[in-house]
Amino acid sequence: MGKHTRRGRKIVGILGLVGLAGGSAVMFWGPSAALASTPAMSWSVQGAKDGVTELSFYQRIDAARSQNMFYFGNQFGFTGGGAGGYIGMQPQPEDSQGARQFRVIFSSFRADSATTHPHCHGGADGSPDGVSCKTSIKGVLGHTYRLQVAESGTQLTGTVIDTDTGESTVVGRWSVGAAARNISTSHVSWVERYTGPKMPPCNATTWPYYKVKFGNPTANNGALTGSMGDFSQKSSACPGALRSVHDSTGTTMMGGFKGPEDQAADPAPTATPARPTSTATVKPSTRPTAPCDPTADTPE
Repeated sequence: MGKHTRRGRKIVGILGLVGLAGGSAVMFWGPSAALASTPAMSWSVQGAKDGVTELSFYQRIDAARSQNMFYFGNQFGFTGGGAGGYIGMQPQPEDSQGARQFRVIFSSFRADSATTHPHCHGGADGSPDGVSCKTSIKGVLGHTYRLQVAESGTQLTGTVIDTDTGESTVVGRWSVGAAARNISTSHVSWVERYTGPKMPPCNATTWPYYKVKFGNPTANNGALTGSMGDFSQKSSACPGALRSVHDSTGTTMMGGFKGPEDQAADPAPTATPARPTSTATVKPSTRPTAPCDPTADTPE
C-alpha cells in the first residue's frame, strides 16, 4: 500500500487505472502487483459500446458505526482514456443534533478537470490535478441511495438521491476536457478503510462491523442495465473478517466484527434498490484480500 495523503492514497494492484481513497485519491493497478488490502468487485453496463452520458450506482448501508472509518466507493472512467473519477459514501459521526449522517464524495483525477462549485475544490490525492467534491446528507440505515453521475457536454454532475424518500442532493460539479468523451461502461466498486492506525488488531473495537449492498448499476436514465460482480476471497490478514453475498440484484459486503452495540445493527431494508423509469453477471477481474493494513490517518 502506498502513501496516504490527507485526501487519499495510491494503491498498486492488477486492473489498470482505478480511483480509490478516503476522500479523493487514485490508485494505479498495474499488471504485476497484487492488491493487498481493499476488497473490490467489477461492474459493467451492457449495450453502449461508445459509452454513456448518465451512470447510476445504488448503495444500501445496513450497518456501520457512526464514525470516520469506511468508504464505499464506485469508480468510473471515460471512453477517451486518461484518468477517471469516483463517487461513493462514508458513514460519519453524528451531527450536532445526534442524527446519523453520511458524507458523499464525487472526485476527478484528470489534469483537464476544473470546478467552480461550492462543494468542490481543485486537487486530488495531494496533487494539484483533479477535483474533489463532498457534502453531508442525512444517513438512514436500510435506505437505498442512488449515486448518479450525469454528463452534459464536458460537464459532469454528481448527485445522491435517497430512493426511499426521493430527497436529492447535488454533491458537486466539474468539467473535463473534450478528449474524455463519454463515461465508460465498466470498472470497479470497493470498500476501503481509510483511517489508521496502519495495522490495527482485528477485533470489534478496531475493526467494527459493516454491511453494505452494492446494487447493479444503470445507465442513460434506466435505458441500460448492468451487473455488479461478486467478491468472495476471504482476508489473509484478518481471517473471517470479510464475506460477501452475491445474487442477481448485486453484492452485499460484510466486514469486521460485531460488538455488543452491533447485535441489532442490521435493519430490514425499507426497499429494494430502486431503478429509474426506463426511457428506452459480471465476474470480478481481481480477487483482492480484505483491508487490514490501512495507512491513512485522516478521513478526507
